[in-house]
Amino acid sequence: MKIAEMAVRVAPKTIHFRSGHAALFATLLTVTSCGDGTAPPTPATVVVSPSNMVGQTVGETIQYDAQVLDNTGTAIPGAKVLWTSGAEAVAEISASGLATVTGPGRTAIRASHETVSGSASLNVELEPAGLKTVAGDSQTAPALSVLLQDPIVQVEDAGGTPIQGVQVAFEVISGGGQIAPRTGTTDASGQARTRWTLGEDVGIQVLRAAVGGTLQVDFTVTATDPLLAVRTSTLDRARISVPYREALEVIGGTAPWTWSLASGSLPSGLELHPEGAILGTAADSGTSTFIVRVRDAAGLEATEELSLQVCEAPIQLESGGVKAMSPVQGFTCPPFIPAGNAGDRYRIGVVRTEVSTSFFPAAAVVKITEKGRASAMRATSLGIRTVRDLRSSPGLGVPRATSASLGAQMGPILELEEGLRRADRTARFHEELQSQARRLLRELGPEAILPDLGNAAGDARIAADQHPPPDRILVRPYDSSRSGEACQAPAPDAVPALLVAYSDDLAIYQDSVQQAIDPIDTDDTTQVLDYYDAYGARTIEEYFGGVSDMNGDGRITVFVSPVVSEGIAAFVWAGDFFNVSRCFWSNEMELIYFNESMFDAVGGAPQDGHYQALPTMVHEVKHVSSLYKRLKSQGFQPSWIEEGSAEIAAEISSRMAMEAVGGVAQGALLNRDAYPPRSGLIITPENYGMLLRLARTILSYASPINSLSTNPSDEHTFYGTSWHFHRFLGDAYGDAGNKADGSFFSALNDPAMASAGIQGIQEVTGHALSVLLEQYAAAMMLVGTGAPGPERSFRTYDFPSATTDLFRPQHQPEGEYPWFHTGVAPVGFESATYTGDLAPAGIRFHDFESDGQGDGMEVEVSVTGGAARIVIVRVR
Repeated sequence: MKIAEMAVRVAPKTIHFRSGHAALFATLLTVTSCGDGTAPPTPATVVVSPSNMVGQTVGETIQYDAQVLDNTGTAIPGAKVLWTSGAEAVAEISASGLATVTGPGRTAIRASHETVSGSASLNVELEPAGLKTVAGDSQTAPALSVLLQDPIVQVEDAGGTPIQGVQVAFEVISGGGQIAPRTGTTDASGQARTRWTLGEDVGIQVLRAAVGGTLQVDFTVTATDPLLAVRTSTLDRARISVPYREALEVIGGTAPWTWSLASGSLPSGLELHPEGAILGTAADSGTSTFIVRVRDAAGLEATEELSLQVCEAPIQLESGGVKAMSPVQGFTCPPFIPAGNAGDRYRIGVVRTEVSTSFFPAAAVVKITEKGRASAMRATSLGIRTVRDLRSSPGLGVPRATSASLGAQMGPILELEEGLRRADRTARFHEELQSQARRLLRELGPEAILPDLGNAAGDARIAADQHPPPDRILVRPYDSSRSGEACQAPAPDAVPALLVAYSDDLAIYQDSVQQAIDPIDTDDTTQVLDYYDAYGARTIEEYFGGVSDMNGDGRITVFVSPVVSEGIAAFVWAGDFFNVSRCFWSNEMELIYFNESMFDAVGGAPQDGHYQALPTMVHEVKHVSSLYKRLKSQGFQPSWIEEGSAEIAAEISSRMAMEAVGGVAQGALLNRDAYPPRSGLIITPENYGMLLRLARTILSYASPINSLSTNPSDEHTFYGTSWHFHRFLGDAYGDAGNKADGSFFSALNDPAMASAGIQGIQEVTGHALSVLLEQYAAAMMLVGTGAPGPERSFRTYDFPSATTDLFRPQHQPEGEYPWFHTGVAPVGFESATYTGDLAPAGIRFHDFESDGQGDGMEVEVSVTGGAARIVIVRVR
C-alpha cells in the first residue's frame, strides 16, 4: 500500500487516535516522507569483471565491467563508478572501463562508487613475437679476428614493443668461429649481444640467434684472408715426469714466425721454443695461465691467452699392484697408465658400490686417450644404455651366455645343464618364500616363533640316536596356490607321510599317495643321507652354528612331496617355525620339502651325473638354520646374502667330500687338475656341488651386465655372483686356505654376532662395503694370472684354470677370467670409448696391453645414476 496517498485522502477529516496509536502514526508519517514509499539502497560492494586477465602485447585492450551491489547482493541500477589503474606503466584505463596495455608487469584495475570499491588483476607478460638484428650483420673482417661490431638482436612483441628479460641463444652455423656468451638475456631495450670471433674459413660465415623454437635470425659475415693469428686455443694436459711436446699453430702472416711469452710463465720444467713448441718435463702439478706472442717476417704480431694444466705423475704399479679411486673426468686429472714395455698388461674395473634388490642401471663410460703417439681417434661402443639393447648388443659380434647356450659349449659335462635350469627356477621360488616369511613375521610377531628345545645342548641328539623316527607322520603340505593367505584358516589338509630312511640328522619321508605311484628308492635316499651325515652336518655345525630343534626329535624332517613343483629342487617354508595356534598351516618342526625327481636323478648317476640332491640338502639345511635364527631376532637377511651363504654351505660340503676321497684338499687352491681326466667321468658325487657353483658364476659374469643382489636379465642369477662374493669374503677374511673360514660365516649367520644385511658383513670384516667391492674386483682381475695376489684375495680357487675348458663360453678365450667388456683379447693403449650399464653392485671389466710405444694412456671414467669406484691392477 502507498501510505502517502492514504494521508491525502483523510486530511479534511478530523481523526482522533487513542493514545496507544500515537507512536505508530508518527512512524507512518516518517515512512511516507520518502517519495514513493521505498528507502534508497545502500552500496555495499563493487564487483569487477573479468577478475583475472593476462595481456601479451602493448596496445592490447580489455573491456572491464563493474556492478555496484547493495547489502543483499542486488545490483543497484544506474550506479556510476570511477575507474583507475594501479600501475599506468602496465595498463591505462578509460572512464568507460576500457584498459589499454602499456607495458609488462602486474596491476590492479579498480572501480569505485562513493565509499566502496572492487578490483580485478591484470598481469601483462609480453609474448615474444618478433626477433630482428640491430647491429653486427653484413660485416667484412679477416678470418680468426674478433668482429669490431658485436652482433645485437632485439626481441619485440606483436606490436613492436621491445621485451626485457628474454633469453636469446647464439650459435655458429658455419665458419667454425667462437662466440661468448652463448646465451644472453635482453636488457631494458629488449636487446641482447654476443662477441663473435670468426673461424678460419674464408668466405661466408653465419651466426644464428634464436628465441625458443620459433623465432630466429641470422647474421652473415664475409671472412677475408686472415691476418696473423694464433690458431691454438687449448693445450693438452701435461704430466709430471712425462716428456711434454705441444706445437702451437698460427694462421696468416708471412713465414718465418717467432714465438715468445708476452706475459705470465709456463709451468716449472717447461719452456716455449722460439719456433712455437712448448717442450720439457713438468715438475709440479697445477695450472698456469699465460699469453703467447707470435711475430711474422713482416712484423705483424698476434697474441693468445692459454692455460696449461699439469697433472700428477703416471700410476706406478708393480705386477699385482692395485690402485682404487673415484671416477674423474673433465678438468680433473684422470689416472694415467704408462706405456712401459711391450706386453705390460693392466686391467680396469668399474665397480658400482650401491647394493639394491631392485634393478636400476647406471650408465658407465670409460674413455681411453692414447698419449705420446700420433694416432687416429676411434670410438668403439661395446654396450648400450638400456637393458633391451644390452641383450641384443652387436658390440662384440658374439652370442651372450645362457644356461642353454652354455651347455652346448661345456664339452664333457653337459650333465650340469639340467642342474643349472633347476637351480635357477628354485632360486626364483626361494625369493618368493623369503618375501612371504618377512610378511608372516610382521603379521604374527616374533612371539609366535616356537622355542628351540636345546638341540645345541646335545640332549635331543642323544634321544635321536636312541629312538628311530615314527614310520608314519601327518604333514600339512604347503599350498603354493594359496600363498597369499598362508597361515590363514582353513589349513591345508594333513596328508600321511611314510618313512623311507633316516640317519642321526635327517628323517626322509614320502607322501603316501605319491609313494604308492612312484616311490623313491631306499638306496638313493641312503646315498643322500650318507653324504649329509659325512659332510653336510659338519658343514652346518662349523659354518653356521648348527640348527634348531623345535619339536625335540633331534632330526630334520625331509618331506618328498608332489607339492614341490616341477623344476623346483627343494625349499624350506618359514611358516613351519610358528606356533600352530598362530599359523594354522605350521607343522611345528624343521621341515624341508624335496622334489621326488631329485632322488631319481641320484639313482641314475653316474651315467647321468645328476648328483644335485647331495649339495642341495646341505643348502636347504642352511636355510633351516639361518631362517630360524633371523626370525627369532626379527632381522632378515636380504635374499642375495641368504642364498649366497647357502651356496657356501653346498660348496663347502662338496670340498670336504673331495678331500675325503683323496681329491684336492678343502683349503687348497683348486684348479683344472682337481677334476678327473677328460677320458673319464668329470662329475662325481663329491665334486658336483663345487662344479655347479662354478658354472653359475661363469654364467652370471659372462652376461653383458652383472649384479650381486639382483637379476638384470633372465639369463643372470645372483646365486652365482653372490656365492662368488661370499667365497671371496671367506678366503680373504675367514682364512679359508687353512680351513678356518667356518667361524667367519658362523658370525654372519648369528644375529647375536652380526646385524642383518650389509651392515653385518661390514661389522664382521671391519670394512665398508665399497672397500670390500674394490678388493673383490681386484681379486677377480688378478686371480690365476701369475701376478702376486693382493692382500685380500681368493685362496681356494684358481678361477681361470678351474673354468677354462669346462664352463668357458665361446666368446671367452681359454685361460681368461672374468669376461672383459673390451673384448675377447686385451686391447692396446688406443684411444677408444667403452660404454655400458652397471647394475647395483655390478662390475664392468676392461683389459689392456701395451706395445711399449708412446707415453701411455689416460683413463677417464664417468658413471651417471649411481656411486662407483675405479680399480686398476697390473697383471704383468
